[in-house]
Formats: sequence, structure tokens, C-alpha cells
Amino acid sequence: LMVVVGSSLMVYPAASLIQMIDPSCPLIVIDPDEVPVQSGGPILHLKLGASEGLNLLHNVLKSF
Repeated sequence: LMVVVGSSLMVYPAASLIQMIDPSCPLIVIDPDEVPVQSGGPILHLKLGASEGLNLLHNVLKSF
């Protein structure tokens, strides 16, 4: 699982990070804006600000 918070993924080196993960790795992007994501694995885009998105993710993950 890879989580990216508050990045448009348009600027390097952050943009290259998702290209380094295994194509089957799930990706969660937390950013209120549209983010052009090119990944071979499952992608969840939470269109929220960083604080709200991380709080939501925390609540979901702690239920596992």
C-alpha cells in the first residue's frame, strides 16, 4: 500500500514515486484536486484536504 498526500504528482521527484512501486500495489492519493495518476494497480483518490483525508484513512485502517 502506498499513500500519497497533498501532491499533484506533476512535479519531480514526487511524480516519480508511483512509478517505482509494483504495478499491483494499491495506491491511495489524498488531494482535493484532480490528480493525473498512472498506476497499474488499484487506485483510490480521496478528494479531501490532507488533515481530513488522513483522518478518514486512519479511521478506516484502524477498523481492520
